[in-house]
Amino acid sequence: MGEEQNLEKQKVVYLLPTTAVSSPMSRMYVLSHYREPVKRMQACFGDPYLVKSDFVDNIKKFEDETIYLVPEQFRKVLNMDKIAKHIMVPSNIFSDKVLDDLRREVAVFQMRKLL
Repeated sequence: MGEEQNLEKQKVVYLLPTTAVSSPMSRMYVLSHYREPVKRMQACFGDPYLVKSDFVDNIKKFEDETIYLVPEQFRKVLNMDKIAKHIMVPSNIFSDKVLDDLRREVAVFQMRKLL
C-alpha cells in the first residue's frame, strides 16, 4: 500500500484555558509557556499529525475531523457532545509516559477514520 493520497495531516489541537486569561500579554505568556511542550508533543506524534494549541474561546465551531485534547479542568465547562473527536487529558500531559499513551489514543481515532 504505497499510496500517498492522504497528504493532509491529521490536526490535533490542545485546548488552552482562557478563564483567567484575558489581556493580550497574559495570552502571550500562556502561549510561550506551552510552546515547547507542544513541540515535544509534535515530535512524539510524528509526521502524519499537525499538533497545535489554541485558546478555547478562539474556537467558534469544533471541526469534526480535528482531534481535540481537552484538559481535565474543562470537564464541567465544555459540552463534550459538541466535540466529535476529543480526548480528556490529565494535567501532566507532557510527561513522556502520558504522551506515549496519548499518541496511541490518537492513532485509534485515525484507524476508526480509515474503517
